[in-house]
Amino acid sequence: MDVSILTRMAGDIEKNIPVHEETYLRISEHLVKFWTPQMRSDFYKHVT
Repeated sequence: MDVSILTRMAGDIEKNIPVHEETYLRISEHLVKFWTPQMRSDFYKHVT
């Protein structure tokens, strides 16, 4: 999948989660729940 789309989607997820100390945990839970393993792998390769 196009990594620029995945990056935008991750940013949209972050914008829709209220800011507090569990933000990163909630984002990661969302990615595991709704993204395919391939989407997560492509995104991880892009951001690391």
